[in-house]
Amino acid sequence: MDGYGPQAAEERSEPTSGVVAIAAPTNPKVNTKDPESVMTAFLTALNNREENGELDQVQGWTADYVALDSLDPIDPYTDNGPMGGKAPTQTREVELEKVKSAKPADSSTHRTREAKVTVQSHTGTETIQTWTVKAMKDGETWKVIEATLESWTGKTD
Repeated sequence: MDGYGPQAAEERSEPTSGVVAIAAPTNPKVNTKDPESVMTAFLTALNNREENGELDQVQGWTADYVALDSLDPIDPYTDNGPMGGKAPTQTREVELEKVKSAKPADSSTHRTREAKVTVQSHTGTETIQTWTVKAMKDGETWKVIEATLESWTGKTD
């Protein structure tokens, strides 16, 4: 009502997601002498995906700094995983924080970090993933020895 009688209700527009251009995946730069660089590169490589469930490229890129037997158990891009059906995707940002309750505690040969990873999907959906990542020093090189996807939330722009 505006004082001149009933007015037509405005129609609500439903949020829509549009197709977003995603660059072709590239091998992230990594300094294997820096544990946080290793963790960031690993999470970036894992989420820079051209296809769902396709791990060959990720395993090839991360072979020098990941000491996991297989990435299959932690792959969020499986059909039933939280990122299933969202590829192609691109990592937008990786933020690392110390985990105060980490066991074992950080040392000169061990690091544990909580990572907040922002991933953009071609569908317009942005997903925030929370990971716990552990790395150990192997000679001069740091390697990811464990990674757990703790939670994820998605939003549509």
